[in-house]
Amino acid sequence: MTDADVIPEGQTGSPVEPSPAGAGQTPASEAPAADRVVEAPVRDADAPGAAPDGRKLVLNVGSGPAGGRRLHPLFQSDEWREIRFDIDPTVRPDVTGDLRDIARYFKPASVDAVYSSHNFEHLETHEVGRVFADLHTILKPHGYLLATTPDLEAVARFILEGKLDDTIYESPAGPVRPLDMLFGFNPAIARGNSYMSHRTGFTVLLMAKRLLDAGFVEVRANRGLGHDLWAFAAMSELDAEPVIARLREIAPQIWM
Repeated sequence: MTDADVIPEGQTGSPVEPSPAGAGQTPASEAPAADRVVEAPVRDADAPGAAPDGRKLVLNVGSGPAGGRRLHPLFQSDEWREIRFDIDPTVRPDVTGDLRDIARYFKPASVDAVYSSHNFEHLETHEVGRVFADLHTILKPHGYLLATTPDLEAVARFILEGKLDDTIYESPAGPVRPLDMLFGFNPAIARGNSYMSHRTGFTVLLMAKRLLDAGFVEVRANRGLGHDLWAFAAMSELDAEPVIARLREIAPQIWM
């Protein structure tokens, strides 16, 4: 797919414009916004680890503004209740916070799924392992993680072809270049949105290794339809095949 939180036309589960991710500069002293999600499994809130109506909970990290197109179709059914987590209070997430401190905000084994679209590349490289381990901790034993990031191998091919500064595709937010995929969507950064900066990157093999190192028992990572990669990581008690089957229905070219 792409750059920071901008996904080309026609891609599955795509956001429509760049937005700050759940990793950035929030002070460590900032208190969790538990009062804004009174029924979520937020620390220090009098809430159970499940939606009160029996639905499963999907934590959308780096969610950006509210809107169904920012949540993967896998979770767009009455079976799921979304909890939007973002570092930027202006997008009015359910919980405002820093992904690097995710364990401060959510109890262990409290969510059924974690979804991340073009968010993990905003972490520092040395923070990735700890964040993945914390996400593993807050997932229930039958839970799973679904994530997408830019694919550095795809970006490298553009660089080798001399296209580092060329427009690769037009997003709703404007033209996107390999430079944006590497370092973050420059127009947003130029407007002062430093949250959009990229600080690390992934290939398919590196993403799979990082997730396995974090404790996930099964990881499937594949190149996407454009310049992205996708990863599915299962907890120990999950029967992964029904989930993978549903992903194949949604995007067979990725999950074949």
